[in-house]
Amino acid sequence: MTDLILEALESNRIVKDNISFEKIRELGGRNLGIWDELGRGRFVLGSVEQLDQYLYSYGLMIQSQWDYVLGELDSPEKKVQLVDYACGQGLASVFWHDNFQDFELARVSDISLIEPSDVALKRANGIVSCCYPNANVTCINKRLDDVEVDEIFSADSDFCVHLFSNIMDIEGFDPFSLLSKVLSRNGEHWLIVVSHDRDHNGGSLRLRKTYDTLLCDDYKSWFTIRESYITQFECRNDMPAMAFVIKLEI
Repeated sequence: MTDLILEALESNRIVKDNISFEKIRELGGRNLGIWDELGRGRFVLGSVEQLDQYLYSYGLMIQSQWDYVLGELDSPEKKVQLVDYACGQGLASVFWHDNFQDFELARVSDISLIEPSDVALKRANGIVSCCYPNANVTCINKRLDDVEVDEIFSADSDFCVHLFSNIMDIEGFDPFSLLSKVLSRNGEHWLIVVSHDRDHNGGSLRLRKTYDTLLCDDYKSWFTIRESYITQFECRNDMPAMAFVIKLEI
């Protein structure tokens, strides 16, 4: 099936001056009756139809999660690299764009998109390249456990924002193995982790354990935490959500 989003990008119906999550969902969010193929939002998506169904079924909820979390943050004041983990079709990077576009986009110099689905990564690359036309976009077609340190970071990056959208709570990868790679790079790092608040299949306990572990005394000699908080809140349609933010320096 034709990817309606990529088609709109190629025909200039979506361009850097009008791209937004709303525009993407307007063109690509379709109820195709295949919600059961999404694994409640936790499956790796393997078709354009599944990507469109995900936009329709979960897009507004995830947008409200990120609007809440990013609304609590000030925009960084220097050049930044974004890393979008298990990025799917690149929605976390889009929400960063939509929340900070008035003064932030020129500061985003590099973006790394990590995603095991070929079809999702192809769409993410198209979307994110349009959102950030002056950034270097790198696509890493791997599962999180297989990513290498030198694939994550650009050569001159010393400030990195790490976006984890509805992935840190999902079983199937080792968060501490991944974070040991992430935090091997000297510089300033912001970890922004957003998820549905649930008590099964990994869920909020997994997210909270990751947060608590990073704040324990064992890591004080490794990095310095400048700011940290974890929060529970309600997003669209009173759905429970959880997020944490850790700003640290190595």
